[in-house]
Amino acid sequence: MILAPIVVAALLLDHYGPVYVLLCLASIICLIEFFRITSPALPLSARTLLYLLSTALFWLLYLGEIHLLPLVVISWFCLPIMYFVLFDPRPAPKKVEALAMGILGPVYICMPLGMLGMIVRYPGGNIWILFLLVVVFSGDTGAFYLGRWLGKRRLHPTISPGKTWEGAAGSVIFSLIAGSWFVHLMGLERIRPLVFLLIILLSIIAQLGDLSESFIKRSYQVKDSGGLLPGHGGLLDRIDGVLFAAPLLYLYLIIKTAG
Repeated sequence: MILAPIVVAALLLDHYGPVYVLLCLASIICLIEFFRITSPALPLSARTLLYLLSTALFWLLYLGEIHLLPLVVISWFCLPIMYFVLFDPRPAPKKVEALAMGILGPVYICMPLGMLGMIVRYPGGNIWILFLLVVVFSGDTGAFYLGRWLGKRRLHPTISPGKTWEGAAGSVIFSLIAGSWFVHLMGLERIRPLVFLLIILLSIIAQLGDLSESFIKRSYQVKDSGGLLPGHGGLLDRIDGVLFAAPLLYLYLIIKTAG
């Protein structure tokens, strides 16, 4: 109730600035949650460096300096390992694991959110982002209620015992209904089989994103990524599906624009 109006208002403004601020804040919060789970051994100074690089990513996107983005991406790897080489050079497996998580975090979190920062610059890009959120979050709702009502067959008991095949089907159905309605209401494009296919694929990939985050949490025996959102866990718990679905929408818009 608090976050949704803020996100919608930022996306409907004529200026891109608030969108990039929200994406940057989301990336830093999710990185904090991710590092808390996977790499508490990563020094605070190294983590702070990664937060600054995340901020630089969205600053460059805001300025439209797309050609400088590879420098940020390569810095995600080079600067943390340089920190260990220069300031903590004693070899240890835990340091390598922490370093690997320090690289995985930005790739997992910042790059998909950065793609949303690129989508917003497309014609109607802000509405396309709202479309993505509608598809993913309506799918979450469908999975929850149909899973509770009809769920019997476990989807992936090793990773997420609470999820069922019936809930997964409910997610696709709810996403298809809500996404199609949104496309028609907002006039994004003509309702056609390709749009239905896009929504179905977005729903499936978002569910895989949810399972992937569950795999990470279960590997470290953690229930939630954080406590930022009462009843929902952390912010990473809430947008794990968006992180996986965003690249597909980005690819769709590239192909759509090129065609």
